[in-house]
Order: sequence, then structure tokens, then C-alpha cells
Amino acid sequence: MNNDKLKKEIALLTKKPEMWIGVGIVLILIVFSTTFIVSRSRKAITQKTTNTQKIISPIVTTPTAGASASLKKEGDSQPKTVVKKLADTAGEINYQVAEGDSYWKITEKTCGRGTNFETVQAANQGQDLQPGNIVKVICE
Repeated sequence: MNNDKLKKEIALLTKKPEMWIGVGIVLILIVFSTTFIVSRSRKAITQKTTNTQKIISPIVTTPTAGASASLKKEGDSQPKTVVKKLADTAGEINYQVAEGDSYWKITEKTCGRGTNFETVQAANQGQDLQPGNIVKVICE
């Protein structure tokens, strides 16, 4: 096929609406697939970033005035302190022992899981857990 004949064929094709419909469909598919791939990549990156962020120490909050009424027991003048459990807590934390605490419960409250209690127990050399005592908690 010579050059002039090829140019005439292309000119005829560009005049047909079927060709432009096909081109439009291909372009739409490219845009949608690119958008889909980019959104999935962003989601994966966001999840990876969220999972790798570390929190150094537990967050201790005191409830607001409206919420404090529901946390008070009869006869209590102060609202309870709410400690959020943090599975990614790392480092050393000083914890004041409360009534009924065990090394497992202390580790669970401060680190988010109690499975590390033996490390905490060893760090405190088996100290008795009397209310008011301060124990060192190391989350791994």
C-alpha cells in the first residue's frame, strides 16, 4: 500500500462515527482503570502509614463534665480516669498500682495486651503489688 492510498483510508476512517465511538470507549476505560489503580495504591499507602505509626505512651483522659456523671460511683467526688489501651505503646512507663491489680492486668492496661507481664514482673524484681506502689512497665 502506497502512502497516498494509506492517507485516503485514514481520512475515510476518521469520518465514520463508529471509529470515534471506539476511541471514546477506549479512552473512558483507560481513565477509569487508572483512577481505580491510583485509589487502591493510595488506600494501601494510607493503611501502611497508619499501621507503622507508633505511640510512645498511653493517653490518659479525664471525662468532660457531662460524661463524668456516668463514670462516678455513689460517694465518689472525683470522676474515674479513663486509660486507653494502646497495643503499639513502646518505652518505659511508671504505673501506680490500684486495688486488685496483677502484673498481667497492669501490662494489659498500659500496653494493650497482658502477654508481656513476665518482662514487667522481672523489671520490678517481683515487687509486691500493693495499692499506691509505683511499678515500671516496659512495653515491647
